[in-house]
Amino acid sequence: MKKILFFSIFTFLSFALLSSTTNYYSSSSLKLMEGYPYGTVIYKDGTFSLTTDFKDSANLPSTPVCSFSTGSILYVGTTSDAALFKIENGKIEKIASFDEPMVSSISGTKDTLYAGTAPAKIYEVKLDGNKKLVCDLGTDIVNSLILTKNGEIIAATGKPAKLFLISPQGEIKKKVQIPSDHARTLTFFDGIFFLGTASPSTLYSFKEDISPLLLYTFEGEEVTSICPFRDSLIIAVNSKKDKESGTIAIYSEKTVSLIETFDTIINSLWSNQKEVFIGASRGSIFYYNGKKIGLCRKFDKSLSSLSGEGSFPQIIFSSPPSIALPLRNSIASYNSPVIDLNGISKIGSVKIEPLSFQKVFLRGGNSAIPDEFWTKWVKIDNTESIPPSKYIQWRIEFDQNDLSFKGLTVAAKHLNRPPKIADAKIHPPGEIYVKNVSQIGDHLVQDIHEKERAFPEIAQSRPYDAGTQTYYLYGFRMVSFSVSDPDNDNVRVKIEIRPENSKSSFLLVENLKENFFTFDARTLPDGNYSLIITASDAIDNGEEDGMKDTFEIPLFEIDNTPPQITLEQSDNGVLRFSVVDNSSVRSGRISRNGELWHTINPDDQKFGSKYTHFTVNLKNEDKWIVFQAVDAFGNMATSSWVRKD
Repeated sequence: MKKILFFSIFTFLSFALLSSTTNYYSSSSLKLMEGYPYGTVIYKDGTFSLTTDFKDSANLPSTPVCSFSTGSILYVGTTSDAALFKIENGKIEKIASFDEPMVSSISGTKDTLYAGTAPAKIYEVKLDGNKKLVCDLGTDIVNSLILTKNGEIIAATGKPAKLFLISPQGEIKKKVQIPSDHARTLTFFDGIFFLGTASPSTLYSFKEDISPLLLYTFEGEEVTSICPFRDSLIIAVNSKKDKESGTIAIYSEKTVSLIETFDTIINSLWSNQKEVFIGASRGSIFYYNGKKIGLCRKFDKSLSSLSGEGSFPQIIFSSPPSIALPLRNSIASYNSPVIDLNGISKIGSVKIEPLSFQKVFLRGGNSAIPDEFWTKWVKIDNTESIPPSKYIQWRIEFDQNDLSFKGLTVAAKHLNRPPKIADAKIHPPGEIYVKNVSQIGDHLVQDIHEKERAFPEIAQSRPYDAGTQTYYLYGFRMVSFSVSDPDNDNVRVKIEIRPENSKSSFLLVENLKENFFTFDARTLPDGNYSLIITASDAIDNGEEDGMKDTFEIPLFEIDNTPPQITLEQSDNGVLRFSVVDNSSVRSGRISRNGELWHTINPDDQKFGSKYTHFTVNLKNEDKWIVFQAVDAFGNMATSSWVRKD
């Protein structure tokens, strides 16, 4: 499993006789960067360091496109309402508006600003709001502006990609065509200017004479941002064609090395020379300390750029238009992603490293997003106060003395849920499920017959793959049911039978796997009975934690007594059989002189009563008559007549 996957199950262990009811969730090799750090940086290796948090953002009147800072003042250029805003101590002030649709770049000094627009024009803007056109460059957009030491302006434009060297009075002293779609971004480092381009994404260097020298060509579509860092340059390269991604590379000693690739576009880089902050378009702020990259904050906003001077950047958002200012807290914290426990679970032990770290908290709930129904944060030595939950989240808090936190492991034991019995019923007398007649064992094959036949006939054995067939077996009863378990545990069934008006029940079967059971009712006295079906998942959860469901089938009748037959003979050659049964007479049949059986109807042509008569007319050739009657339970009685003369 990939190391960067977050909160996949670290390991599955089980107690003796249990099947994976306790799971362990560990942070040792997880993508903690899916969580939410506040004033901390979380690295992929699970370690932390302190950084800064950010104040709640202030709203901007229109969508920001570019920014520039000098001292404690931040300037922002916008689109839709093309304007230049001044932001100081969180206060926002508009200092200039433009006829062009967009202010696309800003540079300047403490006293004078230069604003580039789309279409490509450059304006000089005084802090009192006065502005004048410096020059019209005749391209689509001014992507970047930078000032030289002698106050001249270098402009990078797009469509077509060009570099311009412009005097403060607006004279274009030199222009150079760049073999790209856009001359994208400019920076100055160690006495040299650097240019990043788009389509193709390349890196150039040049001096004040703007004679570019190609240094490197990157994979991807555009070099978005270049940031000086210590004795090197940090470069952001984006790709958008197949899938949005951003790459961070380092240029040092005329060599380019890859640092990290992200699944989001990188819009901005910012450095205080000790560290680099990386702004992703989806609102995440990453941090590079010269050795590894971590996450220092996630916002649910679209990030435009990072800007400002000092120890930490100011964040500018495009959607919704707003800014966030850095805020150094005395206590920093990290909230893990919400962990799905894959079922209602009870939180067990929590192990942390180092053991001396005490400021670790846990909370739980049953919704994927924490809400008011979640528990409050509790220390890890008080997790028994968290009720069984489907989701958990952990939190760590740091102060200036906390240098590292290596991780934790949370044990969570699934709460076992009971199985469920449904569709339980006792089948009609004699009805059984048989896949092959040989399953009956020592019972006579001729006892088994089909439903339509009231009297037993020889049944033909079916192939083993014929599927379950329904047969009738005299004296037997069958119960069927369905059992489901919400945890997919193995379930075993116990069936008991209890006579009417009795407090005692008697075991018929236990540890039953099938969803039906057939028993020989001929071993029971006549009367009414109920069946108690109990399903248990203890085989997977142990007797202590196993759960049960019980279903009682109400009273049903068992009758093993055959009908009583009385034979009467009249003088006119008529036999009369009177039949009495405790339940009801189902059918009658006769055989003459040993011939095949044939069914006869009662005198009133109705079956189902407890008392009925059958009349048989004798024939001259009759030597004997055998009469049989069967009741609703398959009990059969026989009576015979034999001619005596």
